[in-house]
Amino acid sequence: MAKASTLTDIVNLALASLGEKQITNIDADGNTENLMRPLLFEAVRQTQLEIDWQELMVSMSPSQSNDTYERLAGYAIFNLPSNFLDMQHIKTNAHWFLEMGKLITADPAPYITYKKYSEEPSEWTGYLFEMVYKRLAFNSAMAVTQNEGIQSQAGQLYQLAKNDNMMRSANRQRNIATGESGYSWRCRRGRR
Repeated sequence: MAKASTLTDIVNLALASLGEKQITNIDADGNTENLMRPLLFEAVRQTQLEIDWQELMVSMSPSQSNDTYERLAGYAIFNLPSNFLDMQHIKTNAHWFLEMGKLITADPAPYITYKKYSEEPSEWTGYLFEMVYKRLAFNSAMAVTQNEGIQSQAGQLYQLAKNDNMMRSANRQRNIATGESGYSWRCRRGRR
């Protein structure tokens, strides 16, 4: 799929898939724009949470917080980045939990991998872009078209894309766990 480059492009792909008129700018003040804007950002968040998108993974050591929370005996409080969406992995055997946008752990120097939230299509692969616009089409179909048949079709297209990307993510995780890259797997497979 050709990768578009803006949030307006995502909205236009969703609208086109529903057979609706396209817009000029998602930030404009119009009926369609005002309807689609909150649905767009919800679709972005839902889609990014749903699958382990490699382009959204960030590994880092969080900084210790200076907040005046009541200190818990044996625990330290760490700041999470403002774009934090979901914890993927923490390199520690110590107890930890998330509360009020903070990481609280008995580990004095945690190292985390988290999924970031991104509203920048330029940071996304074509797969993520496709999932966002198909989810947006499904989420907005009834509000835009008032047609259950179109909503059902949009839901089916979204579900197919979701299944494909979940399988791709699972294969990537399996390859990482076994130390294989997708390239070497395809080369060996091609020699069978």
